[in-house]
Amino acid sequence: MSVSLFTSGSAGQSSWIALLLLGTVLAGCAEFPDAQEPDDCSLQHQVAIEVTMTRNVPVVPAIINGQQARLVLDTGSTRTVLSSNGVQRLQLPLDWRMFTVSSGIGGSERKPLPDVKTLAIGGFAIREPALGGGTVPWPFKSPPPDGRLGNDILAQHDVDLNLGRGRMNWYRARRCEQATPAWMEPHAVLPMRRGEAARGLFTIPVEIDGQTLTAAVDTGAEFTAIGTRAATSLGITGEMLDQDRKATVIAIGGNAPGAHLHRFRLMSVGGIAMTEPDLLVLNLPPEAGDMLLGADFLRRHRVWFSYAARRMFISRGPG
Repeated sequence: MSVSLFTSGSAGQSSWIALLLLGTVLAGCAEFPDAQEPDDCSLQHQVAIEVTMTRNVPVVPAIINGQQARLVLDTGSTRTVLSSNGVQRLQLPLDWRMFTVSSGIGGSERKPLPDVKTLAIGGFAIREPALGGGTVPWPFKSPPPDGRLGNDILAQHDVDLNLGRGRMNWYRARRCEQATPAWMEPHAVLPMRRGEAARGLFTIPVEIDGQTLTAAVDTGAEFTAIGTRAATSLGITGEMLDQDRKATVIAIGGNAPGAHLHRFRLMSVGGIAMTEPDLLVLNLPPEAGDMLLGADFLRRHRVWFSYAARRMFISRGPG
């Protein structure tokens, strides 16, 4: 998923525009990797990858069939996909016998699979890449990326992500209990789960106004968002939302109506608190959990994803 907010405005006016991509795919979901023996917890660095931020949207370099490409770094996408523009720019043939079906906020889409022979991320070769087709709306003036880098590839590694400093490092995946980060900064540790209904989205517990919710960790979401049902459970009424700024959400399958930007009292992630956060409130599909933890929060902290050990580490200070 990705969320982009463009312009501000007064309460009750439809002057916020939000772009939200939902990357859940009906087939080919990410699996936890077959890591080494559980008692082998040694760190093995694999590759350092530069991350370029377009506002709050992270983009990484890739080489696809020998050609330079750019992919949105999207932990809210269950599968790595190429956009139609990316397929055309890279002159990739399409396999019309196979399709990717992606569900989104506004519905679903069906795209043929691109024929990708080789893929490298930051110089690290991906074995037997199987990329899907998808949509990557891009409302910025810069050239659009060619696709999204999703959990089917990311989950095969331990991932050290520092959006604030524009870098990501991959390490060999480790299952052991001692699979801690390569850095010694004070941090919070959170369980990272992926339920059957989540279709490959990884979630962590997040507290909003004292209530624990399930949040999909989504680097592709430019801003943190909360589902309407979860907001209602927190006592947020329709009348209250009517007094907030409205948002137009551009999403896979079409626009999603009824979104607002609401100020909550407190958000806490592993004890890391944000007071009076402004969160986008809209209808989210079940696979997203109660909310999306977006790049507006994640870029302020260094984050370590231990997918195989099912834990996420967040630095308590700036990344």
